[in-house]
Amino acid sequence: MTAWMILSICSAAAAVIASMACARPFWHLLQLESYQLPGYRRALQRVGWKEWLPGALLAVANVALLFGLAWGALRTVSIWPVLAALAIVAPAAWVYKRLVKRPAKKELVFTPRLIRLIWATLLVCLLGGAAVCFAHPLLGMLWPLLTPVWVALAAWLVQPLEARVNKWFFQDAQRILRGRPELIRIGITGSYGKTSTKFVLATLLAERYNVLTTPGSFNTPMGLTRVIRERLLPGHQVFIAEMGARHVGDIRELCELVNPVIGLLTSVGPQHLETMGTIERITETKYELIQSLPRDGAAFFGRGNEICERLYHRCPLKEKRLAGERLRAEDVEVGPFGSRFLLVDEKGQRVRCETKLLGVHNIDNLLLCAEVAQHLGLTLDEMSAGINKL
Repeated sequence: MTAWMILSICSAAAAVIASMACARPFWHLLQLESYQLPGYRRALQRVGWKEWLPGALLAVANVALLFGLAWGALRTVSIWPVLAALAIVAPAAWVYKRLVKRPAKKELVFTPRLIRLIWATLLVCLLGGAAVCFAHPLLGMLWPLLTPVWVALAAWLVQPLEARVNKWFFQDAQRILRGRPELIRIGITGSYGKTSTKFVLATLLAERYNVLTTPGSFNTPMGLTRVIRERLLPGHQVFIAEMGARHVGDIRELCELVNPVIGLLTSVGPQHLETMGTIERITETKYELIQSLPRDGAAFFGRGNEICERLYHRCPLKEKRLAGERLRAEDVEVGPFGSRFLLVDEKGQRVRCETKLLGVHNIDNLLLCAEVAQHLGLTLDEMSAGINKL
C-alpha cells in the first residue's frame, strides 16, 4: 500500500469521525424545527458562529495532523489510533461542552426518526468523505467544516421514507379515533397559554370524566399520533389535544387527525411571525381549529386578547363562549398563597375556589376552562374541587 493511499484512508476516517463528532447540535436544531429544512436553515442563521466552531476547529486539527503525517509519521502507522483520538475526539468533546451546548426549550430526544437521521448522516459522510479524500486528502480534512450541510443532505435523503412512515402512523391513529365515536375530542391552540390551559382543563374534567391529555408540549401531528396509538385506552371518555402551529395549515392537519368537537383558542399574538410572515396569517392559522368544528360543536375563546374577541364574533357556531361569559370570578384575592375567589354562574349560584396558581391571568385561564367544564355538565362543586387541586 502506497503512502498516498494510507494518507487518503486516514484522511477519510478522520473526516467521517470529525463530522459525526460535531453533528449533534445540528441534529438537535433539525428536531426542534420538526425536521423541516426551511426552519433548519433559519435556525442556522439565528444561532450564529458557535454552532460552526466545532467543525472549524476539527478541520484545523485534521490539517495539522495531515501535515504531521506527511512530514514523517507515515513510518509509524501504528500510532494512528492515538493520534486520531487526541486530534479529533477529545477536541470535539471539549468544544461541544464548552462552547456549543446550551439550555434548550427541549432537549435532544433519540427517537426512531432521529436514529434514522443519524444513520443517514453517517452514510453521507462515509460516501462523500471517501470520495473527496481519495481525490485529495487535504479536502477530506476540511470536510467537517460543512457538517451542517451534510446533516441537511441526510435529512433531505430520508424525507421520502419519513413521509411514508409518518403517513402510515397518522392513518392508523385516525383509524383508532374513528373507532371511538363516543370519545369527546377537544382541541386547544393559541400563541401562548395553550399548555397550561390544557392541564387546567384536564384537572377540572377529571372530576367527572376519565381524561387523556397530551403530555408536556406534544402538539405536532406525530406527537398526537404517538399519544393516540400508545396511550388511548377504551376507558377514556375525553381526549384533550394541544395543537401547535409553526406554518400555515399546521392546525388544519391536526384537526384532520383529531376531528375535535370542542375547540379552545387561548390567544393570538406574534409568536411564529418568522415562519408565517404576518399577524393575519397567524390569526387565520389559529382559526383553522374553529373552522374544523362540526355545526353542533362548541368554541371557546380567551378574554382580554383583541384578536380572540374579534374571532369570537366571527365564529358562526351557535355554541360559542368567551371566558367569563357565563361564569365569573368575584372577591378575587391574589397573593403568595395563590389565588382565592368566588366562582359565580349566570343564575347567581356561587362556590368558593382556592388554588396555588399565582396571578390574575391564571384566573382568566380558569374561567375559560370552567366554561368548557360547564358545557360538559360539571357542577360548580365539581369545578371547585378541580380548581383546588391545581
